[in-house]
Amino acid sequence: MKLIIDENLSRFLLSTIRIYFPESVHVADQNLLNVFDREIWDFAKEKGYCILTKDWDYKFLSMTYGCPPKVIHLN
Repeated sequence: MKLIIDENLSRFLLSTIRIYFPESVHVADQNLLNVFDREIWDFAKEKGYCILTKDWDYKFLSMTYGCPPKVIHLN
């Protein structure tokens, strides 16, 4: 599984996640900071990533557009 970590989660989380999911990235590493959620959604869909986020907006994108990409929402 490849994860893309949303900007509302720390980049430092990536070092821990890469132990289990080595192809994971943070949005900052992909020049996707301060962009609309839909741009991250499209990037994840195109590249085969699951979105790891704390942002509820992705729930609405998922209900509107379906999957992929899958969204992992952390509380």
